[in-house]
Order: sequence, then structure tokens, then C-alpha cells
Amino acid sequence: RDLHSFPTRRSSDLTTGYWTATPGAAENVVNLNIVAQVVAPGNFTLTSTIAALSAGVTDPNPNNNVSQASLSAFAPVADLAIFKSVSTNSVAVGQQLTFQLELQNLGPDAAPPAQLVTIHDAIPAGFQYVSSAGSGSYDPASGLWMVAFGSTNSVSISISVKAAAGGSWTNTATIITNLPPPFIDPNSTNDTASAVVTVLKPALTLSTANQGGVFSLLLS
Repeated sequence: RDLHSFPTRRSSDLTTGYWTATPGAAENVVNLNIVAQVVAPGNFTLTSTIAALSAGVTDPNPNNNVSQASLSAFAPVADLAIFKSVSTNSVAVGQQLTFQLELQNLGPDAAPPAQLVTIHDAIPAGFQYVSSAGSGSYDPASGLWMVAFGSTNSVSISISVKAAAGGSWTNTATIITNLPPPFIDPNSTNDTASAVVTVLKPALTLSTANQGGVFSLLLS
């Protein structure tokens, strides 16, 4: 995509691609500089062709009236990876713990600044949401962590929960929206990370009671 050009005593039309040059009497060479931005990967060839000459001008060698320049543009590669850890892998019902999420760009290319990335991290049914702190925003209802990424290679958030039910619970985080095209994430295997927590039920106590010669077993 052409952005702008710098003609001197000449005119150029970026829409049609025509450049009209009128060299001075003492000039043997005229130049046109075109500045362009690559917006898609691929192999490109720019061809320049002398389309017409002024009336009365004869070109003795038309074989050099075409010139080409080639360019190979590669898509930027940014391997986004999600990492998850937990403050403890075993708690009792009623206790709190914290899940830590970290989003990293493993490269090799840097991400553009302020790119919104979304991670899905639903709180397991055995826990109750308490609070969150860190980069971006976390919605416990949808389980979505939305964070602006690119100005740094790493962002993180901590999600605190309270154990509400016994059992073994798996908390999984998954990158669901990555960097926009033309960026390529070459490794999808690190787009998901999990942590397993065992929640212990309160211990039961067996006791006896003697009421008028009647013995009772109490389970509490």
C-alpha cells in the first residue's frame, strides 16, 4: 500500500500508478521515491514500465523500458503462552487459596502495543470467587480475563477463591483470542494451562453420650 511519494518537478498518481516526468534540459536522470508499508505477508514484485514518450521523442532501445524489484514479506511470529500456578494444592472447605495466571510472549517478534487478548478461566464449581488483582480485568461470571498486551512481554493476574466443596478440582485457563493478523502464533500447545487442587472435607468426630443409662453415638 503506497503511503506517499516524493516527486520533483514531476507528478505521480498513486491511484492509477502513473508517474509523469519532465526532465530538464541538463538532466539525464530523474527519480521518484515511493514509501510503502507492507500490510500482508507474501512475495511481491513491483514492475515499472515506460508507457509513453513525449511527441517527437524516439527511444532507440525499448528493451530496457521495464524494470522490476522483488520483496518477500514474512508474517510476524509471536508465541503467546499462558502459565498457571496455585498457592496450595490442598485446602480444607472454607479456606482460601489464590490462582496465579501469567501471559507471556515467547517471541521471536514483539507484539504491537495495546492489543487486547482474552483468556477463559472459569472458577471450578467447588470454589467461590473472592477477589482478583493484577493486569486487565477479570469477570468471575463469564470467566474471562481481558488484558491489553504488547507494551510488555508478560502480564499477570491473581484470582482468590474460597473452597466450598470437597473433591479434586481442576482449574484451566485457555487463550481464546490471540494477536490479530498478520501475527502468527506458532505453538498452540501452550495456549492452555491447568492446576489441580484437592479440597478436604471437615473431619468427622464420633462421640458417645449417656442419658439415663441410654448410650448414644454422636457424629459431628
